[in-house]
Amino acid sequence: MSGWSINLKVFTPDASQEHEGKFEHRNLWEAVKVENKVEQWSLFYDGGCNLCHSTQLRLEKWAKKHSQPMKVDILQCDEAIQKGYSLEGMVLEVDGKPLKGYEAWLHSMKVAPWGLRWIHALRNISAFRFLARTGYQIVAKYRIKWFGSRTCSIPSQKSVS
Repeated sequence: MSGWSINLKVFTPDASQEHEGKFEHRNLWEAVKVENKVEQWSLFYDGGCNLCHSTQLRLEKWAKKHSQPMKVDILQCDEAIQKGYSLEGMVLEVDGKPLKGYEAWLHSMKVAPWGLRWIHALRNISAFRFLARTGYQIVAKYRIKWFGSRTCSIPSQKSVS
């Protein structure tokens, strides 16, 4: 069977390495199938931040709609502290691998409504990653000033299935 090939630049989730190569149609199809598998998500967010809390509520709603299993807890919980997570940004563990800050946000757009899902599709383009990282850092720095804070009582752990 004659196949086609495509040149792609592939970035690792932590953007520390870039791989170039040819992917034949069988390998590309397998990559698409892997992309569509159900991942196990654990979301940790700053419970004292209004923006973070509303984002967490929105992500829970989207995850439930897409049957995406997601465990939710705050960054102030014992588990997050033991893992060394700080309050600098949200953390999304995908199948046990932590994605922090803008990477977590970009990956979470996988379950966003169709009008926002393009953000997830563009996550491996270097210029888009730069813009996402810069925008996330600015919003993270001023989130309390712009959106306010809330008292953070330690809620019980939630799980969305």
